[in-house]
Amino acid sequence: ALLNDGKYGIDVLGGDLRLSLLKGGTHPDPRGDAGSHPMVYSLLPHTGAFSAAGVILPAYELNVAPLTVVGPESAPASLVRVDVPNVIVESVKWAEDEDALILRLYEAEKSTTVARLEFGVPVKAVAEVNLLEEEPEELGLEGSSLLVPFRPFQIKTLKLTLARS
Repeated sequence: ALLNDGKYGIDVLGGDLRLSLLKGGTHPDPRGDAGSHPMVYSLLPHTGAFSAAGVILPAYELNVAPLTVVGPESAPASLVRVDVPNVIVESVKWAEDEDALILRLYEAEKSTTVARLEFGVPVKAVAEVNLLEEEPEELGLEGSSLLVPFRPFQIKTLKLTLARS
């Protein structure tokens, strides 16, 4: 696999891998690609077919720098854990209109799967919402975990209402 930090494109022709590093457009700004351009790319040999664990995880590790936050010793080790490698937590953010967390996840291997999400914080309720965080459909929380079915390449947005202590 050819990993990179978000360049314009990759193509494969026969035994050649090619990576477009610069777009080179001159309109509307003729100086658009002038100057120095830092780039990160990596060739990742792997055995077997494409997989989330073998390719997508290393790509995230290349592109997303670790973030360390000092907190209380009682802080959870993780906000959420997913038990299958092909379901990726893409983003976590505060909800737009209420005091809740939004998780956006996707299935990355073209597989139908059921993922168990294990929450590291007290969660009172979970609802699946659309991308605009509307039309909630309550999901059955089992203690601190939840089973979520995914179709191939499906994106899901979950709204977590946190339990207040």
